[in-house]
Amino acid sequence: MQIIFKDFKVSTIIGVYKEERLKKTELSISLKIDFNATNAIKSDKLQDTIDYDKIAEILNLSAKSNFNLIESLAQNIINNLKTNLPQTQQIEIEIIKPNIVPQAKSISIKLTTPPVNTAPLPSYRT
Repeated sequence: MQIIFKDFKVSTIIGVYKEERLKKTELSISLKIDFNATNAIKSDKLQDTIDYDKIAEILNLSAKSNFNLIESLAQNIINNLKTNLPQTQQIEIEIIKPNIVPQAKSISIKLTTPPVNTAPLPSYRT
């Protein structure tokens, strides 16, 4: 199963140039988190799945850190997600930084972790 966050907005100081370090830049973060939802499907309980609020908390906390590169921010977010949400199997993150190059609306980086080998999910029929 996947949890997908699209265009989560954070405002942070990021960049290598002096002018970038003077004011916050709004970044857009999108995530795909693969995880085993078998227990959540059976129990219908929040503690058996990944809490969306925890993901948002991790994104906001990471954005408060001091990074020069969005690549470093992306890896920090992935590390925090894997540490705090151990049921994750694979994470894909894209961070978009707008209005950096005059000829482009935005630039972005995308990083995907290797998948964790797990057993396939069972099929459920009602």
